Amino acid sequence: MQRSFETVLFDLSDGIATITLNRPNALNAINPQLTVDMVAALKLCEADDVRVVVVKGAGRAFGSGDDLKEPFDLKPQDDIATGFYAPRPPYYNVIRAMRRLRKPVIAQVHGYCVGASLDLALGCDIVFAAEDARLGMPNTNRGLTGPTYMLSQAIGYHRTAELVLVGDLLTGTEAERLGIVNHAAPAARLDEAVMGMARRLATGATRAKGLAKMALNLGMHKEFEEGSAYHGYAVMLVRETEDVKEGRQAFLEKREPRFKGR
Repeated sequence: MQRSFETVLFDLSDGIATITLNRPNALNAINPQLTVDMVAALKLCEADDVRVVVVKGAGRAFGSGDDLKEPFDLKPQDDIATGFYAPRPPYYNVIRAMRRLRKPVIAQVHGYCVGASLDLALGCDIVFAAEDARLGMPNTNRGLTGPTYMLSQAIGYHRTAELVLVGDLLTGTEAERLGIVNHAAPAARLDEAVMGMARRLATGATRAKGLAKMALNLGMHKEFEEGSAYHGYAVMLVRETEDVKEGRQAFLEKREPRFKGR
């Protein structure tokens, strides 16, 4: 079974659903349409004939983060549990859908996987990466504020703080050592490694695995909602700074930004 959305490809074979982020010319940067298509594709994965899901990127990267050329429309919405009047960036709908899906979800990371795209990968249950992949949260180097909750859940506060505040990128091998990804494999063998795990999960007791996944996520649900809410609030504030405008302009002009701290 195959299905094509505007920005996502869906394929189902032998119980393994493969969702491919399909904006290769933009290095699969996350725009509003991609979040809509991802949620729709994940809805298809609720069918009984889907036993496991693989999420990957077309072209040279898993994903380059938020699409700065198509920024999300962020406006204050209804009051939420934290007391902040702020929306969550739309890609949190994708993470929420993956975590609520009662099937294992595997991320297959190659090339760049940064910012919101790394958050998306960490929203999966198991993460594979090519040894030469480049992962990180360089958002603050462009005057932006990046997502932090999923990464801090994986590796703790201090390691997350350094990655977010300094903005350095890690290889897949380094990310495996820190616990950001489960397994790093040579790029030429990444497909083989992921499909080996997918086939193993597809032949298992799907309902038992789904219930175990729900138990794992139950305790994290409230923290995730609060963390994503504050991230939306922070994004709204940072969009008003001079530095974010300079960071975006520098990105479009392919030069180093000249920040003023304002």
